[in-house]
Amino acid sequence: MRVGVLIPSRDLFARGGKPPDPGLALAYAEAAEALGLDSVWLGDSLTSRPRLEPLAFLAAVAARTSRVRVGTAVLLPALRPPLPLAHTVGTVDYVSRGRLVLAMGVGGANQPDLMEEWKAAGVPPKQRASRLEETIEILRKLWTGRPVSHNGRYFQFGPVTVRPLPWNGHVPLLLGCHARTDSERQLRRAARLADGIISIGATPDQYRTIRERVWQYAREEGRDPTPFEAAYYVTVTLGADAASAEAEGHEFLRQYYNVDRWAAPLDFFLRPDAIAGKLQEYRQAGVDTLLVRFASYRPLEQLGLFAREVLPHLA
Repeated sequence: MRVGVLIPSRDLFARGGKPPDPGLALAYAEAAEALGLDSVWLGDSLTSRPRLEPLAFLAAVAARTSRVRVGTAVLLPALRPPLPLAHTVGTVDYVSRGRLVLAMGVGGANQPDLMEEWKAAGVPPKQRASRLEETIEILRKLWTGRPVSHNGRYFQFGPVTVRPLPWNGHVPLLLGCHARTDSERQLRRAARLADGIISIGATPDQYRTIRERVWQYAREEGRDPTPFEAAYYVTVTLGADAASAEAEGHEFLRQYYNVDRWAAPLDFFLRPDAIAGKLQEYRQAGVDTLLVRFASYRPLEQLGLFAREVLPHLA
């Protein structure tokens, strides 16, 4: 199982005031590479969850690293016009020499601040999923390198080409498929359009079911799912004992999401040996890429502890 980590980007802004030196986030990415992690990832938000713009910052990360894959977890493509997005993606992939991975999602609209984010971007919230699907269609066309004309529901243009093209001719696309929603559309969307899946908030058994269904739907679409990537995003806090880890993790996430209290049964606030056992269960459920976010304001310390005491049991 390949293991990557989330670069602390929202953490820089979560407590208010002037954010610390951006070199800290770059140093985190460099440390992840040096410690043997497979990949580094950044989340996405425009107004509701202030953070670094993921693709812009991943270009800086790519210039400071040489081996790790650089990814979004997850990008919200519907917030962006597809042609500028294609241009940015091609540029980041060029800078990284083909190390970019785009995990994408529809994005939430179940809270007032999320609704306002979509409206501020000029996107009616009910159009999120269909805009995502059309954007992927456009990206795939543009990555052929041939002039593209498009006359879709939301976007019309052409014929145009966008350079640079991705380093290897395409960028892997993973699409969000989650246990907490019963939407068949997300599973069939991934089977039809993606190169794999990314999930969050699932038990190992739920994840296994999601993966099996997407792989089956892909075969029904005439696609071979053998090369698909199966990713899972997990939040952990490592501590000397479960009680101290839980207290730190809950306080971090309470501030991170600006809520009065935090309770998520599938976040793991435990000793390193116990966390290793929990994460092994996801490998057995079919996860081949694990994305780890540390719920802590001591991310470098957590990263080092994870690399020493957990990673050897997973990678």
